[in-house]
Order: sequence, then C-alpha cells, then structure tokens
Amino acid sequence: MRLETQVKQNSHCAIFSRNYSEHLDEAVEISNQNPRQLITFRSSVVWSSAKKAIETHGQRKIYFATVGDSNLVRYEGNLEKVELNPELNPQTAQELLQYCTESTRREGLWQELGKVGVKTLYVISNCRKIGSPFPFTHLRKLLDGSPIDDNFSYSYALVYEMKNVNLSIVDIKLVESLIQVILSLSDEERSPLEEKLFFDSSEPSTHDLMQLAQSGGAFNFLENEPDIYSLKDGEPI
Repeated sequence: MRLETQVKQNSHCAIFSRNYSEHLDEAVEISNQNPRQLITFRSSVVWSSAKKAIETHGQRKIYFATVGDSNLVRYEGNLEKVELNPELNPQTAQELLQYCTESTRREGLWQELGKVGVKTLYVISNCRKIGSPFPFTHLRKLLDGSPIDDNFSYSYALVYEMKNVNLSIVDIKLVESLIQVILSLSDEERSPLEEKLFFDSSEPSTHDLMQLAQSGGAFNFLENEPDIYSLKDGEPI
C-alpha cells in the first residue's frame, strides 16, 4: 500500500524528526509561556507526506530526537503547518520566519551561492519534554509498520502516533512479534490489523452504537407507538 494511501486512511498518523537540543529547549521555553505560540523550524528535505497528513487530518503529533547524541525521543509537540519550497512564496515564507526561535531567526532560507537550502518550513506549537523518553526505534512507520531504522539521521518519517509511551519491555517484545505477523499479510489483511494494533481508540464504532441502542432497551417504547404515518402520507418530491 502506498504511503499516500496510508496517510488518507489513518487519522492517527504522526511525524518523527530530529532537531538540535538547544533549539528544542528554546521551543519548550516559548511553549511554557504560551502553548499556542507558533514556532517555525527549517528542513533541507521536502516534507510532502507530512503536508498531506495535515491537509487531510489537520494538526498532527510530532516527535523529536536530538541530533548527534541520542536515539531517544525526548520532545513532542503539535505540527501545525508545512510550507514546501518556501522561496516560491516569499510573503508566506517571511510570515513564517517571524516565528523562528531567537537563535535561528537570522538564518533565512539558508541561501548560499544563489541556492536555497531550505526545502520545508514546518511550524509547531506546544513543544514539551517527554517525561519518560523512549528509543525512536519503538516508533512504527506508517508505510509498513516496521520500526524506524536505528541509523535515522536528518530526514523525517511518518509514524503511528503512540498513545502511551511508557511501554514495558514485555509489551515491546509482544508488539514486535505482532508486527512480524502483520508484515507477512497482504495489504488488504494488514490494514485493519494495523488500525487495531497501533491505535488506542476508545470511541465506539457505528456498529457498536447500533448494537447498544438495540440491546439497551432505551427505545423499546417505540414498539407500542401507534402507526400514525403510512406510505401515502406526505407529498412526492
């Protein structure tokens, strides 16, 4: 199944990326004062799938590991907006660059020798440190459910949102075993299982609500209602 199709079908998709700890710490300070304050970061990679996820489902969760010294996800936030190839829309680019952290505000679009290095401006809010950091290899790729490679560097990846990051070692081994089973299935068989495995959705389905209404007895009084209307009532449309 193509990643674009997965993005459309999965409303629980999230984004994983790397950034420098000093920039993320600045973002945390800003968010502590105002969680809704927008904060703009740059990337030399085109975040086309992340943009599609926001256009399809709105605000997304974003996870960060720091550059260079750790394989742990230590920060998370909300991804609000993704602007691709910002040099093509200078007005929007300038508006978004106003939300950069103080230490990166003068970096522009990384212009050098007439070339623009920034391929994506991405805007986050409510950046915060995770109470219990976890290895980013515990995140599962949206494309096929496989873990993120342990040598992941500066790009980004679409992943399944984690509802509970405090997994025990036993839980992790169980999930990894289930992943291998899922990967052996066809795309048609895999999709509903991935939905159940990775999403901790407490909302009842339409079928569940219908079953509840039918068996709960709340609407039993309708069985004794007189036949007020018939097919001959009303006017034809």
